[in-house]
Amino acid sequence: MSSKTPASPKSMTAFARLQDSLNLSDNLLPYSWELRSVNQRYLEIYCKLPETLRALESDIRSRLKERFQRGKIEVYLNLDGSALTRNIHLNHSQLNEINRIVTQLRADNLNIAQVNPLELLKWPGVLQEEDSVSDSLSEQLLNSLENAIQLLDQHRHREGSELQRVIEEKLDALQHLVTELTPLIPGIIERHTDKLKHKIEQLCSNFDENRFYQEVAILAQKADIQEELDRLQAHMKEVRLTLKSDQAIGRRLDFLMQELNREANTLGSKSIDPQISQTGVEIKVLIEQMREQVQNIE
Repeated sequence: MSSKTPASPKSMTAFARLQDSLNLSDNLLPYSWELRSVNQRYLEIYCKLPETLRALESDIRSRLKERFQRGKIEVYLNLDGSALTRNIHLNHSQLNEINRIVTQLRADNLNIAQVNPLELLKWPGVLQEEDSVSDSLSEQLLNSLENAIQLLDQHRHREGSELQRVIEEKLDALQHLVTELTPLIPGIIERHTDKLKHKIEQLCSNFDENRFYQEVAILAQKADIQEELDRLQAHMKEVRLTLKSDQAIGRRLDFLMQELNREANTLGSKSIDPQISQTGVEIKVLIEQMREQVQNIE
């Protein structure tokens, strides 16, 4: 299976399953790997393996860490572990110790009955099971795991590409709102100025036009949202560039969503016109929709 995957964002949500069989003395032992990945701030790996294969956990973790940086990944190996633990032998050192104690008791003139061998086998530690998992079997399991990891990686890339498409659609809609609003700003300020002047003329008999325009200039400066629109444009450009990276980009995208939201909040607080307020709300909705998608990206 090829190790190359397309350069696109990775989703942290995916599932992969791979089935195969081990060759044990001309007998086939079926098994399957299941890998499940969900959202997580950092990389967290959980392994569920048969007891006889616990020694593989370190290699499993190392291989996953080479491929993934974020997400909670659960690894399940479905296999009849008892089939790999058939070697049973006597612990001769334990038997010798028991024999020494029995001999000592008899030497002390205690009436000791003959020891039943079957009862002796029940003594803790007399019978020992030996792990029969060979290096070749371990290598076969780990090689098939590598294929399962590759499959999971491809699924994460595939879903990541879909998330990228959704985010870019939201960016296009956001760009449309900002582009439409920018040329309207001078007219909005002018209408607001005329409206304010008309109200003041109705309320004041001594209208000082020079003072009025000084106040209007101050108001226009405070209500100028061009800077916020420019920063929105810059952040949107950075989001598009980040989406083209083949690195883990989730945290950076999350930061950019925070910056976009900050500018949207400032734009809303400066609003002097219902149209700006409405556009500001629509901008915040789009940013929140993008943020929800970004939470799924590695």
